[in-house]
Amino acid sequence: MGTVSCGTDGQFEVNLTDGPLEYVDVPAKLVGVPDIFALFVAGDSMAGVWAPGDTVYVSRKRPVTPGSYAVVLVEMGQGEQPAAYLKEYVGGDNQRITLRQYNPQTEKVIERARVKEMWRALHWRELL
Repeated sequence: MGTVSCGTDGQFEVNLTDGPLEYVDVPAKLVGVPDIFALFVAGDSMAGVWAPGDTVYVSRKRPVTPGSYAVVLVEMGQGEQPAAYLKEYVGGDNQRITLRQYNPQTEKVIERARVKEMWRALHWRELL
């Protein structure tokens, strides 16, 4: 389990080492499902969906589609740790993607070439 900071910009750092930092219980629907990991929410930019202290389950296999939530790793520069965001995926094309946060409500446009990874953040309704 890692930490996701949903602050003003919503940027956080992802643990890119070879092992988990901590283990958490998973909902019954995710037992045995491969390529799932969890993040701990430490900010409020996604208030209304996730609050500080919530656990977010992330799938590396489920597709990210418009209206779904995503963890997006963004290349920052040579030798720098990628920035990461937990946001609603609005949509994208070959040139850019658009992400939305709720507190404060704003959209962030990111050049597609800078997107290193994009994973589906599972909303609680997907876990029932």
